Amino acid sequence: MIRKPSLPPVRQEFSENTAQLKRLAERTAGSEDALLRLDNGHFRTGEAGKWKARFLKVVAKVIPALKGRVDYTLKELENKTLQQRSAAVRHLGYMIQNSVRPDDSVTSKDSKVVTVKEAASFIEAHSTTRETAARNTWVIPVTVKDNWRAYMTGRDKKIDPLRIEDNLELEYAVVTDPEVVASKLQHEMKAADNQQKTENQLLEEAKQKIKQGEDIKDFKIRAAVEFDKLADERWGKASDERISDIAGLKQGRIELEPFEVKDGDVRERASEFHTEAQTSTGVAHCEGRRKEMEDEVLCTTFRIKTREGTKTIKLTGVFDGHGGDVAARHAKTNLVRFLKKRLQEGNPRSLDDTRMMNALKLAFVDASNSYKPPADQPISGTTANVVLQVGDDLWTANLGDARAVLIAPDGGVKQLSEDAKPDDKKYQKGIEKRGGEAYQAMSGAWRVSGGSAVARSMGDHYSYGAISARPKVTKLTRPAAGWAGFKLVQACDGLFDVATSETVGKVVTNALGKEDMTNAAIAAHLAELAYKAGSQDNVSVTVTSVTST
Repeated sequence: MIRKPSLPPVRQEFSENTAQLKRLAERTAGSEDALLRLDNGHFRTGEAGKWKARFLKVVAKVIPALKGRVDYTLKELENKTLQQRSAAVRHLGYMIQNSVRPDDSVTSKDSKVVTVKEAASFIEAHSTTRETAARNTWVIPVTVKDNWRAYMTGRDKKIDPLRIEDNLELEYAVVTDPEVVASKLQHEMKAADNQQKTENQLLEEAKQKIKQGEDIKDFKIRAAVEFDKLADERWGKASDERISDIAGLKQGRIELEPFEVKDGDVRERASEFHTEAQTSTGVAHCEGRRKEMEDEVLCTTFRIKTREGTKTIKLTGVFDGHGGDVAARHAKTNLVRFLKKRLQEGNPRSLDDTRMMNALKLAFVDASNSYKPPADQPISGTTANVVLQVGDDLWTANLGDARAVLIAPDGGVKQLSEDAKPDDKKYQKGIEKRGGEAYQAMSGAWRVSGGSAVARSMGDHYSYGAISARPKVTKLTRPAAGWAGFKLVQACDGLFDVATSETVGKVVTNALGKEDMTNAAIAAHLAELAYKAGSQDNVSVTVTSVTST
């Protein structure tokens, strides 16, 4: 258990501040206009140093020669009072920011003062405390253990134990209202839809600009245009000729142009592919323009016991490590264990939406907090894009910039997850709320607190919780005609940095339309095209056949 300091700083827990306000409201019942101030983390009323001020006024009358110095001190106390009143308003804002209604403001006006009555009424209206998973189920991360300090010399000076505990509460928050759960699931699906539309629009605009002779400076957009062009050249032509030499293969490799890692160090490159029969998944890997492979893929099934019976769940996931592959391997090895724990917790009657969403979020946090990075790689973590088929529903949980895309038999494309990147103001707000900062480095890349290039991930304990491991979750129900013919593509940013969801869907649809192609062959060609389009990262792709239960 994390110890709290005996003297609370300005940032105290919501419940403690609420209790203080209630006592002050009772004490000042006869004075509704009593102004609130914040003194060393505690709410007070009246003037700062009022007894000292009274004493000094008496001294000034007795010793007139000291009047100038006394007036100066009184002015300082007056300014201190004004500052503490402003601090009270700001702190009320902080309290609400960490309550269940973060979008509310303290008062209807941007006031610098607030009365005790106003504050007490406001807090009472927002006194619902944050619900969390039972504390005895929390996995405490290595960041709160003493031996972690040795890894992070120079970083631990700014660390506040209360901040870490607050971040843990945020990580282990649960939502118990089914209507709120439904709203959140819809919101995240809409965010994925919006990203898909925006990317496709940017691609079409870029293609038009190129036709008009304009130069595209943005690397990712330029690469997406090249990927789209390569895809059209390969499968876009109206021809029945055989395009792929690997169409019917379930494993193999596509040889690619070698890559010179550094002067004289030339590495062979290939898109290597195989099949995971248990989940009907084709998997392809390519080290790309990196020295080492840091990605991992998980394809498995597992069973969950409920009071209504046993459920078999199919899981496919892509993990893109950074700072090495250790975090990705940890996630691959441990995530299912934590999913089982959270899904079966309390002997549930069924796997309803509330249980599914909360279990996914908590299991990801458990897996992240259980990760202990190597001493020589403190800044290390992994993205995670995981899709679970539970009955006839598809549940997607995502951290970072890997992605899941569903392709219908008629060629329709639906993105199932939104990338979590630090250049997104939505994620910046969450990072700052947890004590971190997101900024654009001189290279142009966005970073979080000097390290990770993604806004959410597993691991990355160097940020002391500023980088959340709570995934964004979406749910897609079975279409009326069933899942026959649907393909699920999951891939790291090595693919989606150079290809839009729409283009990936087009490749899958056209490839299947031309030839009887295996999932593994499709995955291999997607990785191949990503490398040829200029991807700078490892490329890992999975293609899964979605089946009705």
